[in-house]
Amino acid sequence: MPLLRYKLEKYSSSGLLLSSADRNWNGLVAEVRSHSDGVIAKNTRQPTTELVFDARGDSGSVVTRKAYDVIEQTPTRRGMAWICPKGIQEDLVLLSACMPDLLHVHLGAEHFSAEALGECFDGSEYLTMRFERGFEDDLIASISNAILLELKNSTPSGKLLVESLACSAAARLIQRFTSAMPSRLASLERVPNAGVKRIRQVMDYIEDNIESNISLDDLAAVAYLSRFHFARSFKSATGKTPQRYVNERRMERAKYLLTHSTHSIAEVAMILSFSSQATFSRAFHQHTGKTPNEFARESRAWRQNLS
Repeated sequence: MPLLRYKLEKYSSSGLLLSSADRNWNGLVAEVRSHSDGVIAKNTRQPTTELVFDARGDSGSVVTRKAYDVIEQTPTRRGMAWICPKGIQEDLVLLSACMPDLLHVHLGAEHFSAEALGECFDGSEYLTMRFERGFEDDLIASISNAILLELKNSTPSGKLLVESLACSAAARLIQRFTSAMPSRLASLERVPNAGVKRIRQVMDYIEDNIESNISLDDLAAVAYLSRFHFARSFKSATGKTPQRYVNERRMERAKYLLTHSTHSIAEVAMILSFSSQATFSRAFHQHTGKTPNEFARESRAWRQNLS
């Protein structure tokens, strides 16, 4: 069953504030929903692993959940999270008060596969994931807040960022909520050595495709690593996450185009796969401290002084 269709069946379309359905994120869909008090879901079986995160925590609600005769109640607060693993049937989800702006992240099975997590995993570990009460976890909170920010303010490297975060979230859930063998869990802590040649090949690939929508799968395939281990190996080798590195290279390409081409700012934004000129201008200012207009004007003046 497609992820989007399932979510609409579970919660209906009411209360949907934001969705990644049109973002082309691989293996996950994220939404922000505002839920009224009362029963919000009943007798639904999970085709994916669902992570729910409360970034606000100001509703005062108590969340009651029931699955297989296990009943759990959690008073919500900022940073509280819940999971419902794939295959679990939630008999009831009940809110004592309305809860606005809840983040729902549905992770497909591919994020729990050997391709994503490494050859020590065979993809079955997540089937042992436990249905438990609400929990607080600093890593899950950081990941959820970053996904939420990307939902609210789309960036050209957002796809790469979110797919990296999804791998990290899957690994953390495996560590916390499954009975995977300790030797397999330990493999998540090791940072593989991709080698200088492979990292150089990844960097060359980024340079050759900087105007395209680069995904984590693309980069991991170049390095011949799982998505999770590639992201860790790349940061270990370069000191930067793949998303940060791609962002920086994209900004350098933007500066080149603004200085050496006749393209308008809107055209540069389109060439570099930004969703709009405003999004590009905001990202450029964050990176350089200048607007594209200011940078282009100063660059033209500098070149004229040299001539």
